[in-house]
Parts: sequence; C-alpha cells; structure tokens
Amino acid sequence: MVDDASAGDELTRSPDDYPLDTSLFQTLVEQAEEEGHWHLSALRQQYRMHPAIGNLISQAFYDGKLEQGRAASDFADYDWMRRPVCWLSTAGLPDKAETRRGQSFANFTETDRIIRWLQDFELECRQRNLHPAVGVISGYQAQVSELSRRIDPDNADRWQNLGIEVATVDSFQGRECDVVLYSTVRSNTQGNIGFLRDYRRINVALSRAKHLLAIVGDDQTMYNAATGISENPFANVLDHIRSHPGECEIVPMG
Repeated sequence: MVDDASAGDELTRSPDDYPLDTSLFQTLVEQAEEEGHWHLSALRQQYRMHPAIGNLISQAFYDGKLEQGRAASDFADYDWMRRPVCWLSTAGLPDKAETRRGQSFANFTETDRIIRWLQDFELECRQRNLHPAVGVISGYQAQVSELSRRIDPDNADRWQNLGIEVATVDSFQGRECDVVLYSTVRSNTQGNIGFLRDYRRINVALSRAKHLLAIVGDDQTMYNAATGISENPFANVLDHIRSHPGECEIVPMG
C-alpha cells in the first residue's frame, strides 16, 4: 500500500495505490452482496462531531441528508477560534506557493502558520487547564514530514497541554481528535490540486474533528481548481463555509 498518493496528476498509478479509493464500508457492502447477507439501513444522525462540522459534511458530501444528533452546547468552546469550522487562508500571502519534493509536495508557509496557531492554542489551553487531542493532517507525505520535524509533537516542554499527532489523511481514516488542522498544501497558478480532487479523501480529512476543524491553505487555488470533468469538492466546502457565517469562517492569515 502506498502511503502517499502525492504525485497526483504528474505520475500514473494503479487504483491499488490509493487506499481510500475503496472504503472499508464499501468493501463490507460488496462482501455482503456476494455472500447473500444483504440488509442495509441508512444511518442519518451523527453524534460524534460538533453540529457545525456535521452540517459541513452533510451538505458537501451527503446532499444534506446527515442529521445532527447533539447540540452545539455539548461540545468544547475554544476562545482562540471564533467558529467551530475555520478556513485559515494563505491566499493573500506572497510566499504561499507549494514546493515540490520528489514525488510529493510541501508548503512551508502553511507549516509556519500551523505552528503559530498551535503555539497560541497551547497558551489558551494552559490558561484554561484544557488538554485536547490535536490531529495535524495532510494528504502529502512531504508536508507531513515537514510538519513533524517543525512541530516536534513529542516535545513535552513545548506542548504541555496539547496532545499532538501528525499524520497523512490516509493513515487517519477511522480516527478522530478533539481538534483537527488540515493542511491542503497546493497553491499554484495552474489550479492543479492533483489527487486532492477525490471527494472521499476530503470527506475523511474534514470529518476527523469532534470539536474544532481548521483548514489551512490557499482557498483561491482550492476553489478554482481545474479538475477537468471531475467535480471539485473544495468548491462545495467553500460555498458552505461562505454561506454559513454563524458557524463557519474564512480567516485571512497575515
């Protein structure tokens, strides 16, 4: 199994190289069909995520059919972010562009901003005696390596209150954290987002957070991505964020 599908459009790979192309759920359904054990019912309510995150997932990936089983008051309220769903935009920064590393990509500006955000969040959590689990994820192995090196998540002196894990989106399937920061990485004038156009990967990335979801990246590149005949799932995500200012926000980063 390939850990990083980061080559995107630049390299040709077989479907077996993309572990999220067939979900575990889909595999179980296909096995049930083959064995004659067929009985499915739709689970329309979710109780794990903050309803603001659940609404985003519902509208962007499930045609609004996913219902929210818990109230916003059941979830933690972090002062550092004004909304449970935030896109931390690098679109206005002069050094926002991605960097190619071998067959993968990294984005040093996103790494810098994520570290600043984590440092501020650490201070808030120390003051409030909070100990959230934080997942920092990206689709690109080069970015995950850069984030791991710069964040140094096992440094107990630096991160006294935050429990940080840095991982690829693929390896985070089936996992969850109190807070998730998702680094999109891609920022270019060609509108090329490679394999990130796969809606299943975006669904996994954005549905790992329980209390707070922060997406970090160039929202202009992600929204205007040239995906050919494929639908661009980021357009749906950003349309939802922009049309729900009461629970979502795009924050320009300086």
